[in-house]
Amino acid sequence: MVKSYAIALAFVFASPALAASIDGTWKVDVKSAQLPSKPTSYLVKDGTYHCSCVPPTTIPSDGKFHKLTDRPYYDEMAVTIVDARSLKSVMRKNGKVVSELTRTVSADGKTATTSFVDRTATNGTAVTGRSVMRRVGAAPKGAHAFSGAWVETNDADVSDSGLTVTFGTKGDMVTFKSLQGAAYTAKLNGPQAPVTGDPGWTGVRLKGTPTSFVETDLLGTEVMSVMTLVLAPNGKSLRIKTEDKKRGTTTSYTAYKM
Repeated sequence: MVKSYAIALAFVFASPALAASIDGTWKVDVKSAQLPSKPTSYLVKDGTYHCSCVPPTTIPSDGKFHKLTDRPYYDEMAVTIVDARSLKSVMRKNGKVVSELTRTVSADGKTATTSFVDRTATNGTAVTGRSVMRRVGAAPKGAHAFSGAWVETNDADVSDSGLTVTFGTKGDMVTFKSLQGAAYTAKLNGPQAPVTGDPGWTGVRLKGTPTSFVETDLLGTEVMSVMTLVLAPNGKSLRIKTEDKKRGTTTSYTAYKM
């Protein structure tokens, strides 16, 4: 009887941990984000827009569309100077508008707010919202107010379509799907698996366990990012760290089970 009671008691205390699973729908908490400190620089002057983005972008700021290469989500961009403190950028792919951003610098010049609509998802789902950047480098003399160096802050509002994902596990198989249509089914510690529904992400490799694994994301044969996902013991939160290999930056945030 004593032995049976001890076994039952051990099961009671172990079962919450055993029950914890990544299975389900998760929503990222934007306010939990720890964002990169590496700035992005912009220069809007003498009829030209330049961004130190990856890859770098330099086009006329004349409101007309200009061809760009090596970008999976868009192939044309137009930049319009709205006024002394605002810029509008519009991106197209195959002649269709897929993204719009309006950036407005505050009166004191210390922050810039971006309002955006992103329709790059192959399933047509739009992501909308606003974000705030903090100035870390002054605008050169004679340049537009948005010129200078900026870092992103976690002062942001993003629609659920850009924050919500679903995971499922069965044995050593993991399935993933986003509201924007990206999806995969991959074997833990197995070979590379295909990703569908995202032109900027075509392959994935997983290494670890169903509750703590490293996801390597590829575009063709090139590693784009490495993501580490660790499930909390209570199964209610998921800590995620993403290393952007193209930009050399790291972002961390928490997602909560819905």
